[in-house]
Amino acid sequence: MIHKQSEPRLSRGARARSRWVCACLGVVVLATAGCRTAPVQQTARVVEPEPVAVEAPRSASDHLARGEEFFAAGDLAAAAAEYEAHLADGDEVEGGDLALFRLAMSRLTRNSPLYDPAAGSLLLVRLVEVHPASPFADSASLILDLRRANRRLDGENDRLRDQLEELRRIDLGDG
Repeated sequence: MIHKQSEPRLSRGARARSRWVCACLGVVVLATAGCRTAPVQQTARVVEPEPVAVEAPRSASDHLARGEEFFAAGDLAAAAAEYEAHLADGDEVEGGDLALFRLAMSRLTRNSPLYDPAAGSLLLVRLVEVHPASPFADSASLILDLRRANRRLDGENDRLRDQLEELRRIDLGDG
């Protein structure tokens, strides 16, 4: 008798955990979607700046404001460079919590040219350790918890897939 192979089905508990992880990710996306410190004005045409003979060094707050402009425009690489410049004097600078959070998001966004989930997670850990009272610390902790849960569920899924393959081999008489 030939058995038709079907897609492996998750147990009721695994499906519930999967729905919980998806719901939590949705909450994080919704919670961080409106995080912006200053409104960004968008114009329909590009205006070239006047050439300046000598540019004065930018202050940390200038870097943070430029980072926010780039982040809002979707230029994550340019935003990350500005956030890193803002943090050059240390994570404790004013606005450091926002800079760390946005820098982490630039590393955790899959379509980012800077995609590096391990580096993004380390930035979130730094944020929670240095700015525990920050409004971004709660979101950072939630994202870290969800990433841990996702890794655990991936491992469980791999284990169950291996068990299913073993049972198929036994059922087909190969084992």
